[in-house]
Amino acid sequence: MSTEQLSASYWRRAARRILRPWRPRTPEGFSFPGAPIVVLTDLDGSPQEHGARSNWPAKEALDALRRFRMPLVISSSGTRVEIEHLQQELNICHPFIAENGGALFVPLGYFPSVANATHGPGYQSVEFGVPYHVVVDGIRLASEEVRVPIAGFSDLSIDQIAADCQLSLPMARLAKLREFSEPFRILHSGQSAQSRLFEAAHRRKLRCFTRRRYHYVTGVVDPAASVRALVELYREACPEVVTAAIVDGLGDLAVLREVDVPIVVHNPPLDAARLLRKVPTAHLTSASGAEGWNEAIFSLIDLRVSGSLEHSERKEAQ
Repeated sequence: MSTEQLSASYWRRAARRILRPWRPRTPEGFSFPGAPIVVLTDLDGSPQEHGARSNWPAKEALDALRRFRMPLVISSSGTRVEIEHLQQELNICHPFIAENGGALFVPLGYFPSVANATHGPGYQSVEFGVPYHVVVDGIRLASEEVRVPIAGFSDLSIDQIAADCQLSLPMARLAKLREFSEPFRILHSGQSAQSRLFEAAHRRKLRCFTRRRYHYVTGVVDPAASVRALVELYREACPEVVTAAIVDGLGDLAVLREVDVPIVVHNPPLDAARLLRKVPTAHLTSASGAEGWNEAIFSLIDLRVSGSLEHSERKEAQ
């Protein structure tokens, strides 16, 4: 059955099940004795990826973060509504970063104030990208200029996205509700075609990059700007805060460089020597997949319990 054939009642039921109206609970806060640790992660690298949840940390690890009151901040290539849905599943209410740094969303009342924020239902948001239609128009013009055909999410139906990403139709609909970035594929193979397209997009002040199965285009010039802004908000509210990031590859170098404790979950293609050249302070887990995430999380919990990593030590390390 195609999307067009689905009844309105189907979408109403799906909306109630998948995306209930977002009502942020009372912000969970972060003022504890000692040095609190804030954990930034993409969890699965992209909520759109099929099978990614097999690499998620175990429920026990996520429960431990909550028990020790360590905020889990999701920074993802996913859309705002995808991350909202994920937060509902995880039962958390912390700030998050959507669409590869396109915007930072902060629950109302979480921080005393958020500079340059726009108020929306339940959030204060700070945008770092340009509107979606500008991004889509720009990459289409770049594609035409260099004669490199592409297929982006804006070109695909919900059914096609569901099939390509192996998502349910309701989740594919959430993945398509983009605001700041466009996932796409190049229909001509070859490094030359990719380079010409990326350069043409750059001339239009757009940034292209590749993550897993897709290329992405965004108007975010500085991929670390949203993380930097969030870290500053935490430090303004609690100067002793220690920030950590758990990622699964070199695609998140900008994020790793902005935090105090950068952790990379081991995966077979990862070049550890290159990682340490790029981020000398990075920690690499011995395990991969879900076990690697658990190793990273419980190592941070050990730091939280022992209090062995204080803000002053972080400054000295820098």
